[in-house]
Amino acid sequence: MRLIDSHNHLQDERLNSMRDAVMNECRAQGVIATVVNGACPEDWSLVADLAKRYGHVIPCFGVHPWYINNLPADWRETLIRFLDEIPSAIGEVGIDGWKKE
Repeated sequence: MRLIDSHNHLQDERLNSMRDAVMNECRAQGVIATVVNGACPEDWSLVADLAKRYGHVIPCFGVHPWYINNLPADWRETLIRFLDEIPSAIGEVGIDGWKKE
């Protein structure tokens, strides 16, 4: 069976010490692609780095509603640069109902 993980945050720093093992296990279990979603401009470079390092990572760059009020002035230009620099998509624009404001 060929599997695709359509939404994750493998750029999370909590995975730093085990990321290679996680990626290897994904491949061993038949995951042929994994969509890594950047939630804010601060993590887009991490997502891009993962896509460059692991051939099966599909990067998505976006702004989650949690971060919409703290965007830098140049966020759109930065987003366009990432989209132009690496084959990617726009993602992580959903609303998570479990977080209380």
